[in-house]
Amino acid sequence: MGRAQGEHWREAVQEVCEARLASTLRWARLKGRSLSRTQLLGYLPPFLPVHQAYDADVWEEFAGIAEGAGVGLPELLIGNGYTDVRDVVVEAFPTTEGCTTFTALPPATADGRLYVGQTWDMDSSMLPYVYLCTRRPDRGPATVGVTTCGCLSLMGLNEAGIAVGNSNITPRDARVGVIYLALIHRALAQRTLDNAVLSITAAERASGHHYYLADAQRAVHLETTATRCDELDRDGACHAQSNDYRSPHFGELPVPPTPEGRSIERRCQLAAELAARSPLTVGGLQAALAAPGIPVSNALAATCASIIMDPAARQLWATHGAPAADAWQQVTL
Repeated sequence: MGRAQGEHWREAVQEVCEARLASTLRWARLKGRSLSRTQLLGYLPPFLPVHQAYDADVWEEFAGIAEGAGVGLPELLIGNGYTDVRDVVVEAFPTTEGCTTFTALPPATADGRLYVGQTWDMDSSMLPYVYLCTRRPDRGPATVGVTTCGCLSLMGLNEAGIAVGNSNITPRDARVGVIYLALIHRALAQRTLDNAVLSITAAERASGHHYYLADAQRAVHLETTATRCDELDRDGACHAQSNDYRSPHFGELPVPPTPEGRSIERRCQLAAELAARSPLTVGGLQAALAAPGIPVSNALAATCASIIMDPAARQLWATHGAPAADAWQQVTL
């Protein structure tokens, strides 16, 4: 599967890796660090054996992508784990990208089902490389989700009814470890929600993210740093998250996001949009994600995709770019 993806998207994978190398060097300059491409790549080899030890299947697929695309493993690592690598190399740069996530449970949903989803907000240079990918591994459940060319799973669901997504948050304890896409990839290889959660909580993580994981009955919200993890209490039937730490248990580890990212404003607004449309239909969820102020478009980031997932039906709706009424594609696994 890795080689097939790498070969199919060969030129695009190379472009993604080069763009994210250039972005990391740009952030380093903003932090006052003079860092060459060669020096940056020199930080990355220690990450590789950590990934090999984490999960053999994930590693084999990752290495296959590199082989098929004709890129080095360090280059592909930064192509997949750009924000994590940036946290390690550039040292706790405040989050600038967006991502606004939600989970909606009964009785807030009109059909009594559980839905999860998000906008995916990243450097706008990634917009041409976003695609929907269906995977049917020999071992483990089939998956469908949104990612970028040459990358492991970013957000999606599997045929066992497990859905996983994330938003970026920045801690001060970033280290050589497993990047977040590899964590999500392994979580989507699980057949139970508890095992999917364990894939993230027990890992030697490189940096911090908020992860939402769900099956047909239950949704879990994890806030992580590289070394610590906390499961958040839900706000209610509808729960929204963005890019600021909310757990009270991390002390001085969280790095506040930049004001330009409007993290608190976005998650509070999405929570209000969901409440106003309750009981929620898929159309209501789509409208909430498209409400002015939720999609991101500024000099630093843009909404490159959005997704809504129904784990019970193994079904999702996704957009390329910012959500709009006529932009959603429906896929059933």
